Amino acid sequence: MRMLRLAPAVALLVACGGGESTAPPAPRLTTLTATVATPSIVAGTTTTASVSGRDQQGQPIATGPVTWTSSSTAVATVDGAGTVTGVAAGNATLTATASGISASVPLTVTPAPVRECPEAS
Repeated sequence: MRMLRLAPAVALLVACGGGESTAPPAPRLTTLTATVATPSIVAGTTTTASVSGRDQQGQPIATGPVTWTSSSTAVATVDGAGTVTGVAAGNATLTATASGISASVPLTVTPAPVRECPEAS
């Protein structure tokens, strides 16, 4: 008789997955977005590049360490903090990489204005 009373409870546990719960996957970085404060700078000036990350649910998440590179260091350089320096006129692509994921942003560097020297009298 006692076995009959337990049978419905056992059937319920089996039907509901045995009481085990499946936790959602831990958030992980899946997408990066790179931006630059000023997409066009004058040679000899600086701007700031930044990056943001999103997880597999599209929620904001910390990126962890980021490595920045420039496609053309003759045009623009970028340091680890995202400080971009215009070197010479041209176009470059700045790329941020974190946890094996990359995002890029274009940058244009225009020539520095030419200063005219006053004539000596």
